[in-house]
Amino acid sequence: MTSRFSYRSPAVKALLDYWGSLPRHGYAPLKRDFNPMALRGSLSHAILLDIGEPDDILMRVVGTAHVNRLGKEVTGKNMLLGFEERLRPSVGLTHWLASRHPFGTFAEVEETSSAGSKVSLEVITLPLLGDTDERSFLISVGYALTNSGGHKSEARGKRLSSWHRPVVIDLGNGIPDNLPEADPDLGQSEPVLITLDDALWGFMGESCSS
Repeated sequence: MTSRFSYRSPAVKALLDYWGSLPRHGYAPLKRDFNPMALRGSLSHAILLDIGEPDDILMRVVGTAHVNRLGKEVTGKNMLLGFEERLRPSVGLTHWLASRHPFGTFAEVEETSSAGSKVSLEVITLPLLGDTDERSFLISVGYALTNSGGHKSEARGKRLSSWHRPVVIDLGNGIPDNLPEADPDLGQSEPVLITLDDALWGFMGESCSS
Protein backbone atom coordinates (compact mmCIF):
# COMPACT_ATOMS: atom_id res chain seq x y z
CA MET A 1 0.00 0.00 0.00
CA THR A 2 2.81 2.43 0.79
CA SER A 3 4.22 2.09 -2.72
CA ARG A 4 1.12 3.88 -4.00
CA PHE A 5 1.55 6.85 -1.66
CA SER A 6 2.47 10.07 -3.44
CA TYR A 7 1.85 13.79 -3.24
CA ARG A 8 2.38 16.71 -5.58
CA SER A 9 2.74 19.77 -3.36
CA PRO A 10 6.21 21.34 -3.04
CA ALA A 11 5.01 22.97 0.19
CA VAL A 12 4.27 19.54 1.68
CA LYS A 13 7.74 18.37 0.65
CA ALA A 14 9.37 21.47 2.17
CA LEU A 15 7.74 20.83 5.55
CA LEU A 16 8.57 17.13 5.53
CA ASP A 17 12.20 17.79 4.61
CA TYR A 18 12.69 20.47 7.26
CA TRP A 19 10.80 18.65 10.03
CA GLY A 20 12.80 15.50 9.28
CA SER A 21 16.07 17.42 9.60
CA LEU A 22 15.38 18.67 13.14
CA PRO A 23 16.70 17.01 16.31
CA ARG A 24 13.96 15.05 18.04
CA HIS A 25 12.98 14.95 21.68
CA GLY A 26 11.70 11.38 21.65
CA TYR A 27 9.58 11.08 18.50
CA ALA A 28 9.16 14.75 17.56
CA PRO A 29 11.13 18.02 17.54
CA LEU A 30 10.61 20.69 20.16
CA LYS A 31 8.64 23.72 19.08
CA ARG A 32 11.49 26.00 20.18
CA ASP A 33 13.80 24.29 17.64
CA PHE A 34 11.38 24.90 14.76
CA ASN A 35 12.29 28.02 12.78
CA PRO A 36 9.31 29.01 10.56
CA MET A 37 11.58 31.06 8.30
CA ALA A 38 13.31 27.86 7.22
CA LEU A 39 10.20 27.04 5.19
CA ARG A 40 10.80 30.12 3.04
CA GLY A 41 8.31 30.10 0.18
CA SER A 42 6.05 27.59 1.91
CA LEU A 43 5.40 29.68 5.00
CA SER A 44 2.28 31.31 3.53
CA HIS A 45 0.68 27.85 3.35
CA ALA A 46 1.47 26.91 6.97
CA ILE A 47 -0.66 26.84 10.12
CA LEU A 48 0.69 26.42 13.66
CA LEU A 49 -1.85 24.65 15.87
CA ASP A 50 -1.73 24.99 19.67
CA ILE A 51 -3.34 21.86 21.11
CA GLY A 52 -5.00 22.08 24.51
CA GLU A 53 -7.82 19.51 24.56
CA PRO A 54 -9.59 17.64 21.73
CA ASP A 55 -12.08 20.52 21.48
CA ASP A 56 -9.47 23.25 22.06
CA ILE A 57 -7.24 23.53 18.97
CA LEU A 58 -6.17 27.11 18.42
CA MET A 59 -4.62 28.45 15.22
CA ARG A 60 -1.68 30.47 16.58
CA VAL A 61 -0.15 31.30 13.19
CA VAL A 62 -2.03 31.23 9.88
CA GLY A 63 -0.26 31.76 6.56
CA THR A 64 -1.47 34.40 4.13
CA ALA A 65 -2.43 31.84 1.47
CA HIS A 66 -5.07 30.45 3.85
CA VAL A 67 -6.29 33.91 4.86
CA ASN A 68 -6.60 34.96 1.23
CA ARG A 69 -8.42 31.78 0.26
CA LEU A 70 -10.86 32.00 3.16
CA GLY A 71 -11.38 35.74 2.77
CA LYS A 72 -10.99 36.43 6.49
CA GLU A 73 -8.47 36.40 9.32
CA VAL A 74 -8.71 33.25 11.46
CA THR A 75 -5.59 33.56 13.66
CA GLY A 76 -6.50 32.81 17.27
CA LYS A 77 -9.67 30.93 16.32
CA ASN A 78 -10.51 27.33 17.15
CA MET A 79 -9.58 25.28 14.09
CA LEU A 80 -12.58 23.01 14.55
CA LEU A 81 -14.98 25.83 13.68
CA GLY A 82 -13.74 25.50 10.10
CA PHE A 83 -15.12 21.96 9.86
CA GLU A 84 -18.65 20.72 9.48
CA GLU A 85 -20.07 20.14 12.96
CA ARG A 86 -20.48 16.39 12.45
CA LEU A 87 -16.75 16.05 11.74
CA ARG A 88 -15.45 18.02 14.71
CA PRO A 89 -15.26 15.25 17.36
CA SER A 90 -13.17 12.86 15.24
CA VAL A 91 -11.00 15.66 13.81
CA GLY A 92 -10.38 17.10 17.28
CA LEU A 93 -9.46 13.76 18.82
CA THR A 94 -7.19 12.82 15.91
CA HIS A 95 -5.28 16.12 16.19
CA TRP A 96 -5.03 15.83 19.98
CA LEU A 97 -3.68 12.28 19.71
CA ALA A 98 -1.23 13.29 16.98
CA SER A 99 0.28 15.86 19.35
CA ARG A 100 0.30 13.67 22.49
CA HIS A 101 1.16 10.29 20.92
CA PRO A 102 3.23 11.80 18.16
CA PHE A 103 2.34 10.79 14.63
CA GLY A 104 1.76 12.64 11.39
CA THR A 105 -1.19 12.79 9.03
CA PHE A 106 -1.69 13.51 5.36
CA ALA A 107 -4.83 13.80 3.26
CA GLU A 108 -6.32 15.45 0.25
CA VAL A 109 -9.23 17.43 1.64
CA GLU A 110 -12.09 19.08 -0.16
CA GLU A 111 -13.21 22.54 0.85
CA THR A 112 -16.74 23.52 -0.17
CA SER A 113 -18.19 27.03 -0.06
CA SER A 114 -21.77 27.93 0.79
CA ALA A 115 -22.31 28.55 -2.93
CA GLY A 116 -21.06 25.08 -3.84
CA SER A 117 -17.64 25.87 -5.31
CA LYS A 118 -14.88 23.48 -4.30
CA VAL A 119 -11.11 23.41 -3.93
CA SER A 120 -8.89 20.42 -3.16
CA LEU A 121 -5.86 20.78 -0.92
CA GLU A 122 -3.04 18.46 0.07
CA VAL A 123 -2.58 18.79 3.83
CA ILE A 124 0.33 17.45 5.90
CA THR A 125 0.39 17.77 9.70
CA LEU A 126 3.35 16.94 11.95
CA PRO A 127 3.88 17.25 15.74
CA LEU A 128 6.00 19.72 17.67
CA LEU A 129 6.49 19.25 21.41
CA GLY A 130 6.09 22.06 23.91
CA ASP A 131 8.44 22.71 26.80
CA THR A 132 5.88 21.27 29.25
CA ASP A 133 3.23 18.56 29.08
CA GLU A 134 0.39 21.08 29.37
CA ARG A 135 0.22 21.96 25.68
CA SER A 136 1.75 20.66 22.50
CA PHE A 137 1.66 21.77 18.88
CA LEU A 138 1.14 20.66 15.32
CA ILE A 139 2.61 22.32 12.26
CA SER A 140 0.45 21.93 9.16
CA VAL A 141 0.83 22.87 5.51
CA GLY A 142 -2.16 22.96 3.19
CA TYR A 143 -1.54 23.53 -0.51
CA ALA A 144 -4.28 24.04 -3.10
CA LEU A 145 -4.16 21.56 -5.97
CA THR A 146 -7.10 23.13 -7.77
CA ASN A 147 -8.60 26.59 -7.89
CA SER A 148 -12.28 26.77 -7.02
CA GLY A 149 -12.86 29.68 -9.37
CA GLY A 150 -15.36 31.01 -6.85
CA HIS A 151 -15.94 34.59 -5.82
CA LYS A 152 -14.54 36.06 -2.61
CA SER A 153 -18.08 36.54 -1.35
CA GLU A 154 -18.34 32.72 -1.13
CA ALA A 155 -15.28 32.33 1.06
CA ARG A 156 -16.89 33.05 4.41
CA GLY A 157 -19.06 29.96 4.11
CA LYS A 158 -16.24 27.52 3.32
CA ARG A 159 -15.95 24.32 5.32
CA LEU A 160 -13.60 21.36 5.04
CA SER A 161 -16.02 18.64 4.08
CA SER A 162 -14.31 15.42 3.03
CA TRP A 163 -11.04 13.48 3.02
CA HIS A 164 -9.44 11.59 0.16
CA ARG A 165 -6.34 9.39 0.37
CA PRO A 166 -6.00 9.66 4.19
CA VAL A 167 -2.57 8.65 5.50
CA VAL A 168 -1.17 8.15 9.00
CA ILE A 169 2.60 8.62 9.30
CA ASP A 170 4.18 6.42 11.96
CA LEU A 171 7.14 8.34 13.41
CA GLY A 172 8.42 5.29 15.30
CA ASN A 173 5.92 5.54 18.14
CA GLY A 174 3.20 3.39 16.61
CA ILE A 175 -0.44 4.42 16.35
CA PRO A 176 -2.70 4.89 19.42
CA ASP A 177 -5.42 2.30 19.99
CA ASN A 178 -8.09 4.99 20.43
CA LEU A 179 -7.55 6.67 17.07
CA PRO A 180 -11.07 7.35 15.69
CA GLU A 181 -12.22 4.77 13.19
CA ALA A 182 -13.10 5.88 9.69
CA ASP A 183 -16.82 6.51 9.23
CA PRO A 184 -18.02 5.88 5.66
CA ASP A 185 -21.18 7.88 6.43
CA LEU A 186 -18.93 10.93 6.90
CA GLY A 187 -17.08 10.32 3.65
CA GLN A 188 -14.06 8.89 5.45
CA SER A 189 -12.03 5.90 4.31
CA GLU A 190 -9.49 3.77 6.17
CA PRO A 191 -6.08 5.50 6.21
CA VAL A 192 -2.92 4.04 4.77
CA LEU A 193 -0.17 3.57 7.36
CA ILE A 194 3.30 4.65 6.21
CA THR A 195 6.67 5.51 7.72
CA LEU A 196 8.39 8.89 7.66
CA ASP A 197 10.78 7.54 5.02
CA ASP A 198 7.79 6.60 2.85
CA ALA A 199 6.50 10.16 3.19
CA LEU A 200 9.87 11.70 2.36
CA TRP A 201 10.10 9.62 -0.84
CA GLY A 202 6.52 10.24 -1.99
CA PHE A 203 6.98 13.56 -3.80
CA MET A 204 5.84 13.42 -7.44
CA GLY A 205 6.65 17.05 -8.28
CA GLU A 206 3.66 17.74 -10.50
CA SER A 207 2.59 21.36 -10.89
CA CYS A 208 -0.03 22.71 -8.50
CA SER A 209 -1.94 25.95 -8.28
CA SER A 210 -1.25 28.09 -5.23
